[in-house]
Amino acid sequence: MSETLYNPDMYSVIHDVLSQLLLPNGTAIIAAKSYYFGVGGSIAEFCHFVEQKGVFAVETEIANDEGVRRELVILNKLTQPTPEVSPTR
Repeated sequence: MSETLYNPDMYSVIHDVLSQLLLPNGTAIIAAKSYYFGVGGSIAEFCHFVEQKGVFAVETEIANDEGVRRELVILNKLTQPTPEVSPTR
């Protein structure tokens, strides 16, 4: 999956689809730009969203640090979800 994180409104759709499709301990890897200028969305914002849900362990790795920075988001589905964390503002 790549170039999916530019629209924060889609974070819940992406999360829910992966949550339904992956078995416990399953892994999804998303490649994306670190930041999307002018349209919103970022790896950090998506990771924060996913961590709040408590369904996946989240890791990131830099895939390309030249020009437009790209990262890999590795989502490992937990065998037992943790309670969802209410966002603080």
